Amino acid sequence: MTPIEQLDRIAINVRSHHLCKQLLQENPMLDEIMRLAKNETEALIGVRNWILAEINGKPHVIDFYKETAKGRATFEKLEWKDYAAIRILDYIDHAGHVYQ
Repeated sequence: MTPIEQLDRIAINVRSHHLCKQLLQENPMLDEIMRLAKNETEALIGVRNWILAEINGKPHVIDFYKETAKGRATFEKLEWKDYAAIRILDYIDHAGHVYQ
């Protein structure tokens, strides 16, 4: 059985299914990326490109993410959407890492 077939056999509870459906409905670009990705790598690249496009034109967000700008003043320029973008990029950067 392929890894995809194994994942298809994993059942999630109803609440999780509804939350996933809501997430994809609220983020049509994410839905498209997930549907078109042939594997995990394509999905990660697609999400990364989508998020980078979202923060394009916001150098303070990119600088904070890349840690080229630090400090309270830079942090206070961020909006809630910026926190989410940075968090997603951080998750992608560390995908597959195992920690004890």
